[in-house]
Amino acid sequence: VLTKDDRIADEADDRPSEARRRLKLTQAVRRSLDFRGLHFHYSTESSLPSSRRGRRQLLSLIEDLIGEPGGREECRRLLEARAAKKQGRAEQD
Repeated sequence: VLTKDDRIADEADDRPSEARRRLKLTQAVRRSLDFRGLHFHYSTESSLPSSRRGRRQLLSLIEDLIGEPGGREECRRLLEARAAKKQGRAEQD
């Protein structure tokens, strides 16, 4: 879970510049963790629909993982399937 409330860009910056810096930071974090799976951006700003949607997605994923009776391996499979769907690729077996 990555936060969008980190304010990495100054308020005076334009949106495309902020988006590019946020993408670059996200990629750097993923590389440093050697992580290629699913990640969520989370924001505490409740007035924005995208923030509320992100929280609902995260809650849904947590509920799915908690309810998974197959243990760690099945949770890993579930996360990989969600990542594949989000990235537009078929699930690999």
